Amino acid sequence: DLVIRAETRQRGIPVHFGFCTADDGAILSRFAVPAALSGWFSWSMLWLSTSILVRQPGGYAEMGVYSAANSIRTLVLFLPSVINNVGFSILNNERAKSGGGHRQAFLLNLAACSLISVVGVGAMGFFGRPLLSLFGKNFTGGYTLLWMLLASTIFDGVSMALFQYIQMRAKIWISLFWIIVPRDTFLAIAAFMLVPSRLGKGLAGAYLAASILGFFLHLSLVGILLLQSGAWRGRHEGLPVIQV
Repeated sequence: DLVIRAETRQRGIPVHFGFCTADDGAILSRFAVPAALSGWFSWSMLWLSTSILVRQPGGYAEMGVYSAANSIRTLVLFLPSVINNVGFSILNNERAKSGGGHRQAFLLNLAACSLISVVGVGAMGFFGRPLLSLFGKNFTGGYTLLWMLLASTIFDGVSMALFQYIQMRAKIWISLFWIIVPRDTFLAIAAFMLVPSRLGKGLAGAYLAASILGFFLHLSLVGILLLQSGAWRGRHEGLPVIQV
């Protein structure tokens, strides 16, 4: 902001700041506020879950192994995240055209994210032990933990693609209470139950279970929104067809 102000001042470009209540207020109330609350709640529950692990005997060592495996999980999700961001722009552009192109864009992005997630999991799982050994010889014992986290990326990748439709319908508030709160609360509860006995593997199992729950919550909300929009219509002698 300071750089922009200095540059515009130097070039004599007038800058006027304003706030349009109708437009900007709607963006803040319908998108920014629920998105910020979603992020805050997710990180709070994740922090609580990891804090349960580090408070166990030998918890810091277990947390180190978990963090290494989680870094690999994040790497697997990188490509689906990039594709999903590009796909969301295309989806909104096709939606504005009021044609059927947004349906194909949504389904294509969903298929691409799912396929790349599966391929990434297989590749990283195959090279899992050598990758973990890069962090240190004691990290190779987290191979089972790694597979749990890698399995969660399949559900996370598909959930990201499903969330596109929820964003397109501007149902961020609903997603906060339908998906984020139950999924991340479940993560903290599962970690509380599993971590004391299974340590890092317990936290990985809790995360995997929460990812599966999140996938079904995304799927159910998208299905309900499709039904509400009349997206399922019978044509050609009552045969059902699906439109997004």
